[in-house]
Amino acid sequence: MARVLNGHPTKRATVTINGLIKPITPLGVVFTIRNDGVERSWQLASGSPHLAAYAAAITAMGDADAAGVTHLTLQTPANLVRRQATGEWNVDSPDLKRAHLLYELFKIDFDDVDWIKGPG
Repeated sequence: MARVLNGHPTKRATVTINGLIKPITPLGVVFTIRNDGVERSWQLASGSPHLAAYAAAITAMGDADAAGVTHLTLQTPANLVRRQATGEWNVDSPDLKRAHLLYELFKIDFDDVDWIKGPG
């Protein structure tokens, strides 16, 4: 039976984000998103692995919102991004502050966004 919140059905999803395990190449940072066994990879020409993890989270959130997900769990080995997103750590870098602000804007579309430490 589907879960219901305030009379509306809820839909849950877990997305694995990996932006830190693959090495930084001369071409940039590679990150992947795994959702329901399907993996997609992108490459950022510049920026840090943490910025790539934020970009992957925002991309995953856009996909989840389009699929009607109301409760999203993001699983990542990226300790810094996970702890910044949950408010445990401050966001000091100007680039990460911009990415964090975009994350917060996308987060509004969900009833709940959880972050868990996941495999690389």
